[in-house]
Amino acid sequence: MPRPHRHAILAADDLRPTFTTRHHDYDSQVASMRELRELSNGIANAFRRRDRRMQALACSGSLSREDMARATGLAKSRVDQIIRELTLADRAVQAQRTLEQMRRHMPEELFQQLLRQQPELAAYEELGITPDELGAVSD
Repeated sequence: MPRPHRHAILAADDLRPTFTTRHHDYDSQVASMRELRELSNGIANAFRRRDRRMQALACSGSLSREDMARATGLAKSRVDQIIRELTLADRAVQAQRTLEQMRRHMPEELFQQLLRQQPELAAYEELGITPDELGAVSD
């Protein structure tokens, strides 16, 4: 299983300070924690937008990877790696969506037989992506 991205989106859970001081207002500490969470998630979202934009530019051939590297301050090898990771992740999600559709419209025994005949599909089956993450509608 791939490791999580270093700029993961943090959950918008109920943040509460654990180390409070008597000289600071509790509510202002909560507000500060929420502000920090929003800033952190903004960083993660900006990296995702940048990475997706580089992928789109690479797919269209409208900007060289060398120029992308110069524009972002990354090494060309890192640009290549980002584009490759996104493309592989997109393919895995698409394959998992297809498997989920097949599963819904095939008898289970026939579906398992298909997985045995095509082990590369079984690898996608083991990714553990849930139907909710795929946007699949339950029957």
